[in-house]
Amino acid sequence: MLVKYFCEICNEKFDEAKECFEHELQHIEKKFTCDKCGKTLDYDFSKYEYLLYLNQFHHINLGRAGYGSKLDGCDLVFNLCDDCLYDFIMTFRNKDKILYSGSNYKYN
Repeated sequence: MLVKYFCEICNEKFDEAKECFEHELQHIEKKFTCDKCGKTLDYDFSKYEYLLYLNQFHHINLGRAGYGSKLDGCDLVFNLCDDCLYDFIMTFRNKDKILYSGSNYKYN
């Protein structure tokens, strides 16, 4: 049997994307707190408030971006609100590549 989808948290396998998505929602806490300013948001996935969560809060995993790794105990993960995200990006050496990439860049 060919597995098309799997949970990124527990590696459980699914045949359909919807089943996998609904399963992954069970792993997520119902409260989000910004690590920098302490701003919190309670949300209920049954009311599709997770869209608000996805648009206003960001789960930043620097380990996936090449900064540290789980193998050496340096997997860096931050939860940031929109207000704190820009300040966080400004601390990076290559901040221009981040700010002027993708949808953030305005072409002339």
